[in-house]
Amino acid sequence: MQRIRLILSYDHELSLGGTESFAYNLFEPTDELLRVAEELDVPVVLFTDVLCADRYRVWDRVGFFDPYCRQLGDALRAGHDVQLHIHPHWVDSVFEAGVYRPSTHFALSDFEHAAPPDDIAGIVARAYDLLTAICRESDPAYRCIAYRAGGHNLSPATDKILSSLFQNGVRIDSSIVKGDRKSVV
Repeated sequence: MQRIRLILSYDHELSLGGTESFAYNLFEPTDELLRVAEELDVPVVLFTDVLCADRYRVWDRVGFFDPYCRQLGDALRAGHDVQLHIHPHWVDSVFEAGVYRPSTHFALSDFEHAAPPDDIAGIVARAYDLLTAICRESDPAYRCIAYRAGGHNLSPATDKILSSLFQNGVRIDSSIVKGDRKSVV
């Protein structure tokens, strides 16, 4: 019997608007996913929302950022892959008095006219650089080559977004929505 080769991809992200716990919302389900994938010998690509990690690096390094980095490293060491996922609302979301208040800027295009480094090019470069640094801790040969837009949203500043991704070495876009088709940057 011929074996079918699969690669499954998942968004590795926190739910918008809060969470019962980081473990319950992200780390435990991802650990279980990776366990099952190993059992079935199916590689997984985690499209990780690295801007979330960037914010929690300041807001809660021990409770979120460090376990986040460990989980990505564990996935890479187990033969899975990690690629870029950007939910740009993290750029201007706030965390005050223990309360998370998400921004209303959900599309990368919302930052088209922002001043650097919070413009599209700056956000993409910051996310790319952070993900690369995190992943190279576990795999010095790691390359970020694929992207999935938060909310699968590439418009209306599609050209600027794709150009920024390309300038950073990203060559595959996995932002697929109903009626669209897979694209290569």
